[in-house]
Amino acid sequence: MKNLYYSVIVILLGCFITQMNGQTAKIAVALKTQGEVLYKHADEDKFNKDVETGTIFQNGDVISTDKDGYAVLVFIDDKSQLTIHENSNFVITRQEENSHILKRVSMEYGKLKATIQKQKDDEFIISTPTSVAAVKGTIFWVISDPKEGDQFYGIEGLIEIRNILSNRVLTLQKMEKSTSTPDGGLEKEKIEDEDVPGTTYQDQNGAGEEKVLRLRYKNKEGKIKHLEIIYEE
Repeated sequence: MKNLYYSVIVILLGCFITQMNGQTAKIAVALKTQGEVLYKHADEDKFNKDVETGTIFQNGDVISTDKDGYAVLVFIDDKSQLTIHENSNFVITRQEENSHILKRVSMEYGKLKATIQKQKDDEFIISTPTSVAAVKGTIFWVISDPKEGDQFYGIEGLIEIRNILSNRVLTLQKMEKSTSTPDGGLEKEKIEDEDVPGTTYQDQNGAGEEKVLRLRYKNKEGKIKHLEIIYEE
């Protein structure tokens, strides 16, 4: 199966991530989906919307994949990407305070691969019921289960992981695995390529056909703007 490689170019970001027509700020867009992937807004009780290519997510949206679900999301402001796999449930948020931006992925459970761009003075957090991972720019996997705990796999860069119960902290590096458990345990070990989780669909066979995703939207002044994302699959 082909791997999914994305080269993302985002145009007019500053306009896009502001409040538009009184609605909640838009923060991410779906590049690809397969299987059953649903989402709901923060003020809704039930998952009643299908995620499709081009679906735009707003602050606080909750995303869920079924046993065959798969999706690739890109954050609009910095092009950080999340590849979400089967049986996953999480919330995405973005907050701005004093010119600093905090993006957070709050996982209830599931499996994802994160490709996070360098954050400079900003923060990117992935939290679970067991752990909090602070990311400045890296590639890693996380598999989270509320009963069993979390497994983090470092592919590139550094990740600071904190166990919520014990408050223990460690720094995960390239080709290391960290296990964080609900009883407060936190440890890491060296891993080999074969230990890294594989993907459900595309995996390791290079880039393919270039595609372009074009979106039209209105900014807060009511003017039509365009968002263009170029990727390969």
